[in-house]
Amino acid sequence: MLYILSANQVLRGLIMYRDTLKKMINKHPQGQLYQMLDMFAGQAGFKQGSVLYNDAVAERIEWHKQIIDQNYNDARDLVVLLDQLIMNFQDNNNQDELHYGC
Repeated sequence: MLYILSANQVLRGLIMYRDTLKKMINKHPQGQLYQMLDMFAGQAGFKQGSVLYNDAVAERIEWHKQIIDQNYNDARDLVVLLDQLIMNFQDNNNQDELHYGC
Protein backbone atom coordinates (compact mmCIF):
# COMPACT_ATOMS: atom_id res chain seq x y z
CA MET A 1 0.00 0.00 0.00
CA LEU A 2 1.31 3.46 -0.85
CA TYR A 3 0.43 6.49 1.26
CA ILE A 4 0.91 10.01 -0.03
CA LEU A 5 1.77 12.49 2.69
CA SER A 6 2.07 16.22 2.30
CA ALA A 7 5.28 17.91 3.40
CA ASN A 8 3.34 19.62 6.18
CA GLN A 9 2.05 16.29 7.50
CA VAL A 10 5.57 14.85 7.59
CA LEU A 11 6.89 17.98 9.28
CA ARG A 12 4.13 17.90 11.92
CA GLY A 13 4.87 14.23 12.57
CA LEU A 14 8.59 14.89 13.04
CA ILE A 15 7.87 17.80 15.39
CA MET A 16 5.40 15.76 17.46
CA TYR A 17 7.86 12.88 17.72
CA ARG A 18 10.70 15.21 18.77
CA ASP A 19 8.54 17.00 21.32
CA THR A 20 7.33 13.71 22.80
CA LEU A 21 10.91 12.48 23.19
CA LYS A 22 11.91 15.76 24.84
CA LYS A 23 9.03 15.47 27.32
CA MET A 24 9.95 11.89 28.18
CA ILE A 25 13.62 12.80 28.67
CA ASN A 26 12.71 15.73 30.91
CA LYS A 27 10.00 13.90 32.85
CA HIS A 28 12.08 10.77 33.51
CA PRO A 29 15.75 11.69 34.11
CA GLN A 30 18.29 8.90 34.47
CA GLY A 31 18.56 9.25 38.26
CA GLN A 32 14.82 8.82 38.67
CA LEU A 33 14.89 5.69 36.52
CA TYR A 34 17.75 4.27 38.63
CA GLN A 35 15.70 4.89 41.77
CA MET A 36 12.67 3.18 40.26
CA LEU A 37 14.77 0.19 39.22
CA ASP A 38 16.25 -0.10 42.70
CA MET A 39 12.82 0.31 44.30
CA PHE A 40 11.16 -2.37 42.15
CA ALA A 41 14.11 -4.73 42.54
CA GLY A 42 13.91 -4.23 46.30
CA GLN A 43 10.16 -4.82 46.33
CA ALA A 44 10.78 -8.07 44.45
CA GLY A 45 13.25 -9.12 47.14
CA PHE A 46 16.42 -8.35 45.21
CA LYS A 47 18.19 -6.16 47.76
CA GLN A 48 21.31 -6.53 49.86
CA GLY A 49 20.75 -8.78 52.83
CA SER A 50 18.10 -10.83 51.05
CA VAL A 51 18.61 -14.52 50.28
CA LEU A 52 17.63 -13.68 46.69
CA TYR A 53 20.40 -11.11 46.32
CA ASN A 54 23.81 -12.24 45.10
CA ASP A 55 26.62 -11.05 42.82
CA ALA A 56 24.75 -12.15 39.69
CA VAL A 57 21.70 -10.09 40.70
CA ALA A 58 23.88 -7.07 41.47
CA GLU A 59 25.56 -7.40 38.07
CA ARG A 60 22.20 -7.68 36.34
CA ILE A 61 20.90 -4.55 38.07
CA GLU A 62 24.04 -2.66 37.03
CA TRP A 63 23.59 -3.96 33.47
CA HIS A 64 20.05 -2.57 33.45
CA LYS A 65 21.40 0.80 34.63
CA GLN A 66 23.85 0.78 31.71
CA ILE A 67 20.94 0.09 29.35
CA ILE A 68 19.09 3.06 30.89
CA ASP A 69 22.16 5.22 30.21
CA GLN A 70 22.43 4.00 26.62
CA ASN A 71 18.72 4.53 25.91
CA TYR A 72 18.80 7.97 27.51
CA ASN A 73 21.83 9.02 25.45
CA ASP A 74 20.33 7.56 22.27
CA ALA A 75 17.09 9.46 22.86
CA ARG A 76 18.99 12.73 23.36
CA ASP A 77 20.98 12.08 20.16
CA LEU A 78 17.74 11.35 18.33
CA VAL A 79 16.27 14.68 19.48
CA VAL A 80 19.32 16.47 18.04
CA LEU A 81 18.94 14.57 14.77
CA LEU A 82 15.22 15.35 14.61
CA ASP A 83 15.99 19.05 15.23
CA GLN A 84 18.37 18.96 12.26
CA LEU A 85 15.87 17.13 10.06
CA ILE A 86 13.13 19.60 10.95
CA MET A 87 15.34 22.59 10.19
CA ASN A 88 16.47 21.06 6.88
CA PHE A 89 12.89 20.18 6.03
CA GLN A 90 11.74 23.71 6.74
CA ASP A 91 14.60 25.15 4.67
CA ASN A 92 13.88 22.85 1.71
CA ASN A 93 10.10 22.92 1.79
CA ASN A 94 9.90 22.79 -2.01
CA GLN A 95 8.35 19.33 -2.20
CA ASP A 96 4.58 19.23 -2.23
CA GLU A 97 4.26 15.54 -1.49
CA LEU A 98 6.39 12.78 -0.06
CA HIS A 99 5.68 9.15 -0.83
CA TYR A 100 5.80 6.67 2.02
CA GLY A 101 5.61 3.00 1.14
CA CYS A 102 4.10 0.58 3.60
